Amino acid sequence: MSIISHCENGNWVLLSSGVIDYELLKLSDSNRFEQVYRLYSAASERVQLTEQVEKRAVYLMQVGFRPFDSMHLAIAEINEADVFLTTDNHLIRTVKKIDLQIKIQNLVSWLMEVL
Repeated sequence: MSIISHCENGNWVLLSSGVIDYELLKLSDSNRFEQVYRLYSAASERVQLTEQVEKRAVYLMQVGFRPFDSMHLAIAEINEADVFLTTDNHLIRTVKKIDLQIKIQNLVSWLMEVL
């Protein structure tokens, strides 16, 4: 909630995209949807899917990332996000196999560092 609060206050920028919209629509649990949507509503910048993003995502899938992870990472890289935060340990382990143009970190570890 601290991260979301900083985003809502304009201190940090949370990116949104059509990929996240699609994943939200797939949530069948209405309580889970409401929780995730509340967090997602703090996003202040919407980025577009481009051919460059799609090409990068295809490459990331080829080196071992899951499809949605590939899209999220490609979007973050192409839009020059400072950091990609996740709690997905599989994603964090897979990142070590490739040189990415973005820092990827566990959100709890990152928050402890910046605060």
